[in-house]
Amino acid sequence: RGLAFGEGLQEQLLHTRLRPAKLNGLNYLNVATYLVNAFVSYGIGIWGLDGLVPTRVEISQENQTLVTPPEWARYIWIPILTSEFLFAVAQLTPHYRARPIVQCGTGYFFFYTCLIQIAWTLCFAFRQFVLSFVAVVGALLSMASLLANQHSTRAGGRRSRSEYWLFEFPFYMHFGWLILCCAVQLSLLWRGDVSSAGSQLAADIVALGVMLPPATFFVLEKPGGPDFVVPLIIVFSYISIGISLDNPNESLREMYEHAEIVAIRSASFAFATMVGFMLVPTSVILMTRECCTINVVELDQLSAGSRQYANFGLG
Repeated sequence: RGLAFGEGLQEQLLHTRLRPAKLNGLNYLNVATYLVNAFVSYGIGIWGLDGLVPTRVEISQENQTLVTPPEWARYIWIPILTSEFLFAVAQLTPHYRARPIVQCGTGYFFFYTCLIQIAWTLCFAFRQFVLSFVAVVGALLSMASLLANQHSTRAGGRRSRSEYWLFEFPFYMHFGWLILCCAVQLSLLWRGDVSSAGSQLAADIVALGVMLPPATFFVLEKPGGPDFVVPLIIVFSYISIGISLDNPNESLREMYEHAEIVAIRSASFAFATMVGFMLVPTSVILMTRECCTINVVELDQLSAGSRQYANFGLG
C-alpha cells in the first residue's frame, strides 16, 4: 500500500510539473501594451490620424537639425516593432509564459516604456518639445531598467539563444534607437531656446557626441559580456546622419555655413568608424573564445567517454 501511495504521489508531482503554467495578467498586459503602442506609433506618428495631426516626419522636416536622421532611417521601426510582436506572441506560449525572463526580467518595464513612449508621441505631435524631451529620456531610462533587470534575473546563468532573440534582442534594438531619439530631441529643444547659429551648432555637436559613450559601454564595459546590437544601431545612426548632410535642405543651408555642415557630416562618419574599430577586435575575441570553449567541451566529453570505456573494460 505504501509503495502504491508513493507511485501515485510521484505521478501527481510529475503531472503537475509537466502541466503548463496559466497565462496571467502580465502576459495579457504585454500584448495589450504592444497593440496600443503600435497603433499610436503608426496611427499618430506616421499616419497622423488621416491628417488630424502632423506626422513625425512633417514635424522633423519643419524643425530639422544637423543630427536629424533622414526619413528612410526611420524605417528601423519596422524591425523593432516586428521583433516586439514576436516577443508579445512568444511570451503567450506555454513554453515561455512563466519563464523568469518574462515574469521577472521584463516584468512591467515593457508596459512602462511603451506608456512613456505614447506620451512622447503625443507631445511631439502637438509640438510640446520640452515635454517630448522629458518623455523620450524617461522611455530610455525605462528601457535601460528593463535590460538591467533581465541581466540581474539571469544572475550569471548562460542564456539560451531562443530567449535572447525573442526576449532581449527586440529591446536592445529599441534602446539603441531611443539613444538617437534623445540626441535629436536635445538638439531640437536647444533650437527652441536659442537663436544664434553658433549655439545651435554647439548643441548639435553635443547631441552627436552623447551617442558615443553608450556604444563604448555595450562593446567594452557591459556586465556579462558585450552586446553588439546597440553599437550597431548607433553606427547606423551616425551613417544615416552623415548621408543626410550630403544634401541638406534649404533651412539648414540658410542657418549654417557650408563648412559647418561638412564638419558635422565628417564627424558623423568619424564616430561611426570609431565604433566600428571597437566592434571588430571585440568580435574576433568573442569568436575565438567561443571556438575554444566548444573545443574544451568536446575534449572533456571525449575524455569522459574514454574513462567510461576503460572502466567498462576493467569491469
